[in-house]
Amino acid sequence: MKVSLGYGHDTIDIDVPPETKILTVTDSIKGRLTYERVAHAIDNPTDSKPLAANFQAGDKVTIVTSDITRPCGADIFLPVMVDRLQDAGVFDIKILFATGAHRGHTKNEWKKITGEKVYGKVSLVDHDASGPDLARIVVDDQTVKLNRLVTGTRKVIITGSIQPHYLAGFGGGRKAIMPGVASLDDAKRFHALSLHPHKPGRAENIGPGIIENNQMSIFAEKVMKAVNPVFLLNTITDSHGVPVDLVAGDPVTAWRRGTAIAGRMVTVKIDEPADLVIASCGGYPKDINFIQAHKTFDNAVKALRPEGKLIMVAKCPDGIGNASFMKRIECGSVESIWNGLRENFEINGQTAMATLEKSSNHDTRLLSDLDHAMVESMGIHPLRNVEEFMRVTKKSIKNENSAIVIPEGAYITPVIPER
Repeated sequence: MKVSLGYGHDTIDIDVPPETKILTVTDSIKGRLTYERVAHAIDNPTDSKPLAANFQAGDKVTIVTSDITRPCGADIFLPVMVDRLQDAGVFDIKILFATGAHRGHTKNEWKKITGEKVYGKVSLVDHDASGPDLARIVVDDQTVKLNRLVTGTRKVIITGSIQPHYLAGFGGGRKAIMPGVASLDDAKRFHALSLHPHKPGRAENIGPGIIENNQMSIFAEKVMKAVNPVFLLNTITDSHGVPVDLVAGDPVTAWRRGTAIAGRMVTVKIDEPADLVIASCGGYPKDINFIQAHKTFDNAVKALRPEGKLIMVAKCPDGIGNASFMKRIECGSVESIWNGLRENFEINGQTAMATLEKSSNHDTRLLSDLDHAMVESMGIHPLRNVEEFMRVTKKSIKNENSAIVIPEGAYITPVIPER
């Protein structure tokens, strides 16, 4: 049986025995979003007036949307939203890309995200978490700094995509504001909530699909409510990254409705963990760098027994994704990283801690463009090229008792039901 694994812009085909379990999901039968479906959603929203009814001629509007690492179908929904706003007499429209701590975009990336119909029609701005265009607001007696385009007199619309987030439960919704357009220090504060206060590892109720009592999600929602966005539009993508469903309306209740839809789409139940897991992120941009690919690493080990073998492909053309990651990896152990993060938290330090935690519990092999010495420092065995990947994969499938293949590892969350 042949299985295709995304690797950057290419695919790698592997042969597996017929009994191998391939984790896939049942994609939405609704098909790709269209202009008409978006228009219907924003005209018939959840717990809100129709989009245009929230605005008056002359209003200043900021639409917050995702960066290049989080495809959300903005090229489909932004033209509809801009048309509705301009029909209502709103022409001061700025699209703010919620880059968080990520890099900014090239003009070609802006065009790819927004589509030809919007690019050049409205003002486009990358958030800079370390830049000067930040304003202070107060949330629960704490000062938080956010991009000025979401504070003051501008009306704010938040957009994005709802998928499980390996720390905050789900993406989308409130995360467009925190950490999407927050200062670097406040983004660090947000991510620091993931640390367990008393022992190395994550805090309780931190993980994919968990919203209740998740302190990261709670904090982000409080910050979002302080901004008071007037409308939300979030898409739900299928396993190929194609937007197939959406929710629109109230930033809290519409988003909650979307998490239920996304949760059903991405969760795959398995009877028991396997001896071997072969996983791909699903290709570009999900494997644009290792920090993005780590989401697949985190999902894949959920299907793997302790000390089992993971073989992962993630091209990582942009390298690690942040220099602070490797600085923390050099600490050498999960406990050392945890201790260091408690004193001086860095966003990608948590990812480094989680990487060493997983690689110390599982025999992990990685095919990527990353420097091999760098990969080895993560406790991961680098595969030199596709040929070596094929040889190791073939031998491992033959030798291990059970195997699971996850072609869309950034998307699929394996779950073993409680007995």
